[in-house]
Amino acid sequence: MTLNNTLYGFVVASILSLLMTAEAEVPAPLSEADFHRIDTYIETQLKEANIPGAALVIVEGGQITHMRGFGVAGPDGRPVTAETGFVIGSVSKSFTALAIMQLVEAGQIDLDAPVQEYLPWFRVADPEASSQMKVRHLLNHTSGFSTYQGRTHCASRDTSNQAIERRIKALRNVKLTHSVGQGTFYSNANYCVLGGIIEAVSGQRYEDYIQEHIFDPLSMSNSYTSKNVARQHGLATGYRYWFGKPLPSTNIPYPRGDKPAGFLISCANDMGNYLGAMANGGLLGDSRILSESGISQMHTPEKGRSYAMGWWVGNHQYTRVIAHNGSTPNYHTDMAIFPEYHRAFALLINAENWLSGPPIGNLCWNMRNLVLGNEAPPIGKAPSMHKDLMLICGLLFCQIIVFIFVIRRIIRRRKHLGSHPANKRWIIVIRGVLSFVLNVGIAVGMLWIVPLMHDAPFSCLLLYAPDAGWLLLLSGVLALVTLSASMGVMAFLIRRSGQLDE
Repeated sequence: MTLNNTLYGFVVASILSLLMTAEAEVPAPLSEADFHRIDTYIETQLKEANIPGAALVIVEGGQITHMRGFGVAGPDGRPVTAETGFVIGSVSKSFTALAIMQLVEAGQIDLDAPVQEYLPWFRVADPEASSQMKVRHLLNHTSGFSTYQGRTHCASRDTSNQAIERRIKALRNVKLTHSVGQGTFYSNANYCVLGGIIEAVSGQRYEDYIQEHIFDPLSMSNSYTSKNVARQHGLATGYRYWFGKPLPSTNIPYPRGDKPAGFLISCANDMGNYLGAMANGGLLGDSRILSESGISQMHTPEKGRSYAMGWWVGNHQYTRVIAHNGSTPNYHTDMAIFPEYHRAFALLINAENWLSGPPIGNLCWNMRNLVLGNEAPPIGKAPSMHKDLMLICGLLFCQIIVFIFVIRRIIRRRKHLGSHPANKRWIIVIRGVLSFVLNVGIAVGMLWIVPLMHDAPFSCLLLYAPDAGWLLLLSGVLALVTLSASMGVMAFLIRRSGQLDE
């Protein structure tokens, strides 16, 4: 009996010791000096990298501990504040996933039910894959849709109430690039379909559901599902980079069909409330938006995978991180939760680039180091001419020289195009074939292969990298014009040489 009591006491003491040790290992909250260091870093990087503006919120223990706006919200020079709105890009996916999980807990959705149970008209090209695809596959990006397919409607200007349904129905001829459930392949298409499921099950528009069940309970009073409404309340102007210089872009498409995947609007203060709830087991004050087990399920990927439900899960600086970033043609957002630190942050930026601007993604990545109390290197200045742009410009210059040469030959043809007898026709044909191969190769490469290498249709490339996109378009069109002119010259030469033989 004495031995049992001793063992029992030892076990209890050991457990208590481990718990106290674990509690002691939790880092101390960030201090005012830490906040000042972070603010100074962001201010310096925005200025040196020529980034217009940003807003930061830091959450600790489920509560907002620091908020700050930086730079300007638009050409009028108004300052960014914690209430300034930004389009948050693919961070929207976490809201869509949360809505799905709310409906799961309400007994209206089964994660392992086929998509066709909720959208009977849902189809992809393969009927078997259509019937096999489940709600869980969409949440985890394991449906088989490709990244490219997810970007095919980014230039759509359809804002009708049928936009989400039309977006989903446009998938009926899509061939999946991978078998259902066989791998993680990030695609906006998955979350567009989830948006349709939310509408079908709840009987509400996607926007109305998000407003009523997420924005309102979390007091996200400066978050919006409409760009027009957000503009009336101070939405920051988004910027795109042209040869390293940020220029305001106000006429960017805002496709309603893709809204569940990337076009919600929020601000630093509201994102603080959202992260507070997500980091605190679904509870913010007296408002519970999901059960603690539901939040845990959202943040737990399947074994061997890194994407859970609207969140990437991995490690940063040897600690667990649950995060997601978001990118539209002219905004960039990043959010991250560090459970072991009881800490989270969101950084919203009113600019984006795919090529010629500053490495905005690096700024967001470095924020993770800073929020964990570590140092971060500078992100560097934006190059006025990216090396890829220099290559495109070099190719375009050579094309212009060749085009001028071809035009000169056409202009001078009556003086010089009569000296090719029949036994020289093979030279004319070889030149024509070389011109055909070269110019068709350039046109196909610029207008199809390069966008494909970036997993994006050409229309998407024009939006996200406008300087490179328009140079590629000019190069491709010039190649086709040069080809037409060269083929005309060849036809004339062959015809004229035949006349000389006669």
